[in-house]
Amino acid sequence: MCGVFGYVGKPTAVIPMVAEALRVMEYRGYDSWGIGWDQGSYVELVKQAGRVPQELPQDATASIAIGHTRWATHGGVTDANAHPHTDALGQIAVVHNGVIENAAELKATYLSDVTFRSETDSEIVPHLIRRFLNGGGTFTEAVRRTFLMLEGSSAILAIDRASEMMVAVTSRSPLRLGRRTDGWELASDPLAFARSSREIAVVPDHHLVILTRDTAQFVEVHAGSDVAISWEPTPEEMQTSRGEFTHFTLKEIHDQPTMLAALATRADDVQALAHAIHTHRHVLLTGCGSAFYAATLGATWLQQATDAWIDVIPASEISQTTRHMGADTLVIALTQSGETADVVDAIQLAQGWGATIATIINTETSTIANMAEIVVPILAGVERSVLATKSFMAMTVRLYQTAAMLDASLASDLLSAADEIEAVLADTNLARIAETVAAAPSMIVLGKDAGRAVAQEAALKIKEGSYLHAEAFLSGELKHGPLALVQAGTPCLIFATSDAELKSARIAAAEVMSRGGYVVGFGAFSPEECTRVVSLPSSGTIASLVHLAAAQKLAFFIAIERGVDPDFPRNLAKSVTVR
Repeated sequence: MCGVFGYVGKPTAVIPMVAEALRVMEYRGYDSWGIGWDQGSYVELVKQAGRVPQELPQDATASIAIGHTRWATHGGVTDANAHPHTDALGQIAVVHNGVIENAAELKATYLSDVTFRSETDSEIVPHLIRRFLNGGGTFTEAVRRTFLMLEGSSAILAIDRASEMMVAVTSRSPLRLGRRTDGWELASDPLAFARSSREIAVVPDHHLVILTRDTAQFVEVHAGSDVAISWEPTPEEMQTSRGEFTHFTLKEIHDQPTMLAALATRADDVQALAHAIHTHRHVLLTGCGSAFYAATLGATWLQQATDAWIDVIPASEISQTTRHMGADTLVIALTQSGETADVVDAIQLAQGWGATIATIINTETSTIANMAEIVVPILAGVERSVLATKSFMAMTVRLYQTAAMLDASLASDLLSAADEIEAVLADTNLARIAETVAAAPSMIVLGKDAGRAVAQEAALKIKEGSYLHAEAFLSGELKHGPLALVQAGTPCLIFATSDAELKSARIAAAEVMSRGGYVVGFGAFSPEECTRVVSLPSSGTIASLVHLAAAQKLAFFIAIERGVDPDFPRNLAKSVTVR
């Protein structure tokens, strides 16, 4: 969710620097933006609702600055609710990622005499820091005491004009420190300073980061003890751009054949996971959004490969009442960011059962990676679009590789699948279909078995990427209710990812077409069976991967037809780090 950024170092033109960092992190939230910097006698602010504009003033020079791009949780999308927020004197400014669950209580108990300028929970932070400063503490101590009062997940960057210091702290919200030649940078995502910092460090939970122009220090927030900073070179793969593509979504869809070819050489990465499945009687796969659908697809392969009892449950639905087998349960959490709050909560519950925790993940330095005993990297690289495409594909490949390691009869050729994906992504038929269906008010998407997960993911991509309402159903359930939605011209996508699914898909296609629906068949349909056919393989364990790529490309074209930027769909953020 929200992106936070901070700079401390030699005086520089801070507005373009911070603005560029915020643009890189806009996938974390783009309801509003703001920048604050030391103007000499107070902290100057510029902030407003909407995306970070391309044209901004260039003349502000400062040695300390913070910035924020917001995904609204408390308070509407307004200029006043944009961060940074300041104390009453304008000497302290704060940006915040997360939710302060006891904000109302703290406001009533400690800040009843304060006039607030926003509706946010975050604004209590600078006022609490000021309260402790007025009591005679240092700025660092004031931030520490404030943080210890807050409930919920938070990453906070606070600057003090008087001391020219920045103090940051985090609890279950990602924060990274970058070392520049001329100072320091802090951000929710190291992408924000990949081009400017030569080294980065993960900020551990419940640690203060104390920055001056010349020094950086980690301090454990409870004990007050110094902690050594573990620096790593900035990974080269963080250098990313759209290249020849108009959108990151499109680039990332087209990254997939190359990614599959690379994953084909890394099958041994899943050995520990396959062994863990073999030695547990219960396997619970979980995730949120696309990661949950990836788990659903992967479960169809694992159910063929093992005698273990396989469950697939959304992370938000895992609770104390979820059935499990204690130490004989293996939880496999799928996540791109490794920071999703619902997944973190689910893992903590499972650890209470005594379950073994594994993760299939893109960010190996994340909270969830640190919680897991088995970590399988998906190696998808940077994914900038809010829509998950190549990360979804990579997660499913990792589950397929695991199933194939458990049962060699499931083995398929990933390189052939990569070639087939390359071909379907070049199919101009998808753009023509998008032109026809984009104006529809709603759409039905059907699938069975592995095709069910493909249908669910396709419907999600269309909904979030283009705002066209798309609903996924089991092919066999069509006549048990969903058929009532069909009228003349209603679009219906039908995925048949295997020969067994094709029989049910043909029946569903006939039912929809007989009522005037516009049927697009994905698979080995004949031309007369559907209004339009996207010819795809319907045999082989991983034919579903080719269908997924076709669904992604169609969703992209629909978004463009409807005038929506699929990189930044409204109301959404890439990583939801709060409940």
